Amino acid sequence: MSYLSTITDEDVFSNPSFKKPDYFNPRVTVKAIVKNKEGKIALVTNDVHGIYSLPGGGAESEDLEKEIKRECAEEIGCLIELVGRVGQTHEFRNREAKEYTTTCFVAEAKSKLEKDTRTPDEQDNGLRAEWIEMGAAISIFSKQKEAVRNDDVKFYNTAFNILRDGLFIETYLAERKHGCR
Repeated sequence: MSYLSTITDEDVFSNPSFKKPDYFNPRVTVKAIVKNKEGKIALVTNDVHGIYSLPGGGAESEDLEKEIKRECAEEIGCLIELVGRVGQTHEFRNREAKEYTTTCFVAEAKSKLEKDTRTPDEQDNGLRAEWIEMGAAISIFSKQKEAVRNDDVKFYNTAFNILRDGLFIETYLAERKHGCR
């Protein structure tokens, strides 16, 4: 398997505070760059940390296409149509002793769901989708990555997510620029 990147605590934090564990438990996650008819992409944020990320989350089955569709319905309230893949990342997160494999898809938003399918935690945290122009999304991730580099992101997993999701957007744009999408 070829990964876009392998991300470790040393890549994320200037002074990693968690020792590398003897064993990492695998965790499979999915993410998506979802575009609407206006060409904007969906980013999710919440009132707890105010950081933006791509929609997605933990896979509950081996059918990753089914899983990203479920996650997008839950987090952005839309049914989606998959149109491609950006790639995969590999992450080793020392604090939870987790080895993440994350697959990022490209999708188009189709119909809006009538029912709110966010989890109770997502509802309590004020998770919401915002549709953002690609240029603004690039600026958001650039600022967030700078905050990670400056150790200003206080949420461990969120710091990893910023670097990973930013990489997915950068890769997607590079592929489009070179006519691969």
